[in-house]
This record gives sequence, C-alpha cells and structure tokens, in this order.
Amino acid sequence: MWVNMSKIIEDAELVQKNIDELKLAMKNTKNIRMYKRYTVVLRHYEGYSNVQIAEMVSLEKHAVSKYIKNYRNNGLLGLEMKYSTG
Repeated sequence: MWVNMSKIIEDAELVQKNIDELKLAMKNTKNIRMYKRYTVVLRHYEGYSNVQIAEMVSLEKHAVSKYIKNYRNNGLLGLEMKYSTG
C-alpha cells in the first residue's frame, strides 16, 4: 500500500497549528463560554469522540458537532457567539 508521507506530515502540522491556536485563545480569553467552545474543539483535535466531549463539558452532542464544524469552516471566528434576540 502506497502512503503519501508528505500529506500525512502536512495534516499533522495543520492539527498541531490548530491545537496551538486554540490553546493560545484559551489563555487569552476571559469569557467562560468562549473558553468552553475552545475546549470542545481542542478535545476534538486531541482525539476524543463527540460523545466523550459532550459528556466532559456538559453539552449536547449536536452542540459539540456544531462548534467543530464552525471552527473547521471559519477558524476562531466561527466560534464567536452570536447575539441573542431574547
């Protein structure tokens, strides 16, 4: 079986970059809700399943999935809280 090592290395570097970015954001935020969102995505990159993450942080599985998807699509900006209408 042929393995593209450069792709594996590139993927690993991207994962590490994301982990570093999330850890820095966690360190710099004073907002508990944002800290929780960063934690969710960080745990994902650390290899935990969405179910495990949901249990760790007391969230529904769909919320965990949403945070991960938003981060993948928009980076840290995708995790920013939208303003509630009510």
